[in-house]
Amino acid sequence: MAPSQPESGQSSYLPSGLGPLVYDEDDDIHIKIVEDTQKIYLRSALNKCSLLEEGERRQEVHDALLAATSQFGSAWTMVNEGRLYKTLSALSGNIASACKKIACTKVQSGYSLRPSIWSDDSETEHQKRVVKDLTAEGLFPPKFIFGKDEHDKWYAFENEVIWDVILNTVLELGYQPYLEELDNIFCTAAVAVYCALKELSKGKFQFVDFAVSEFKPKYTKLMDHIRDHITPNAELSKRWKEYKRRTLHRLSNICA
Repeated sequence: MAPSQPESGQSSYLPSGLGPLVYDEDDDIHIKIVEDTQKIYLRSALNKCSLLEEGERRQEVHDALLAATSQFGSAWTMVNEGRLYKTLSALSGNIASACKKIACTKVQSGYSLRPSIWSDDSETEHQKRVVKDLTAEGLFPPKFIFGKDEHDKWYAFENEVIWDVILNTVLELGYQPYLEELDNIFCTAAVAVYCALKELSKGKFQFVDFAVSEFKPKYTKLMDHIRDHITPNAELSKRWKEYKRRTLHRLSNICA
């Protein structure tokens, strides 16, 4: 990324030791700023919210740059956030894209969308029927997020497809060191699975764009369900915390 020219009347250097006012990809201080900003932005996108509208992404980039350059003041951020926006904001997009890609490889076998070889059922009709049941709009939380424990009791977010999407996404992107809180990644993975299921809802694959504007409302509803129904319930909250702890531990073991 070649450095741009400063605006007329604007000093090319800051007196703070930050170096050139305009981003220079070969400047060691600027390289460190971008690296620090990426880590700050990534932690937010991974632990707080991965599905961000453009305005939200721009605000997150702005806040991350300010945090990374806090000892130098805001001038450097104001000059450079526009040119660095695309590079930095791609981190949250990577999470959503990886979730969707992996979900597409898991849903057909994970939800038994293909009839047995011994069945005479139409695969198209079987797939339509199962997906409709899993994603029924009148039922919330939707069936596809539930998984059974060893006593055949059902729990939200414990579906193995969603769990696989989370593990494989974090491992593929190499984000395990930055993962601390899992509510966001569980809900992001869940809506990615929902998107992958909708692609098969007609019985045959039809691409559905995993657009934030389309899927953020369902993500928000799932996050609200954790806050309003799981967290206040002593039994569910205890299990949810343990399930997340075990997920973090599994990722740690895999990466060790």
